[in-house]
Amino acid sequence: MYTVSSGKIPGNQHIPLLSPYVDSDGNTIYASFRPGKAVVAITIVLLLLIRPQPFSRHDLPVMGLAIGVPIVAGAFLIGFYPKLTATIAIAALINLLVVCIAEEGFFRWVLQRGLAEWLTKWPWLPTIVVTLLFTTAHTGWAASPVLLALVGVAGLGYALVWQLRGSFWACVLTHWGVNLLHMTLLKYPG
Repeated sequence: MYTVSSGKIPGNQHIPLLSPYVDSDGNTIYASFRPGKAVVAITIVLLLLIRPQPFSRHDLPVMGLAIGVPIVAGAFLIGFYPKLTATIAIAALINLLVVCIAEEGFFRWVLQRGLAEWLTKWPWLPTIVVTLLFTTAHTGWAASPVLLALVGVAGLGYALVWQLRGSFWACVLTHWGVNLLHMTLLKYPG
C-alpha cells in the first residue's frame, strides 16, 4: 500500500479528472486518482464478495463519534471554511471509491484484523499500532503538526470503529465521512 501510494511505480501517477480546486490561500483539492490504488480498492471489493463484512445500524453511534471528534477539533484548530464545487464533489466520490476502500482494506482488514488474530493476549495493541502506522503514512500529506495530530485522531477513530464494531464498511464510511466533511467544511489540507 505504501508503495502504491508513493507514485514510485511507473505508470502510477495521478490521473486528473477535472481541474483542481484552489482556494485563496493556495490550498488545493484534486479530483484525481492513482491507478494502483484503484486496483487495490477493486481487489478488496472483490475479496469482500467472497468474505462479506457486516454493517449494522448499531455501528452508527460509534461512527458518529469517530467522525465528529476530528471534525469539531479541526473546526477549532484549522478553521471553518465551507465550500463545494464540481471538483470537490468528484474528489469526494473518488475518495470514497478508491482512497477509503483501499486504505481501510489495508489498515483495518489486513493489518488490524491480522494483528488482532496474532496478538490475542493484547487485544488493544493492534488498535494503537495501526493508528501509528496510519498517521505515519499521512506525514507527507499533513502540512503541519496540528494537521498530523488531527490525522492521528481520525486514524484512532477508524481503528476504534474496527475494534468495537468489526465492520469494514463502517470503517470505510467513517473514513469517508471525515474526509468529506474536511473537504467541504474545513481548510484543506489545513
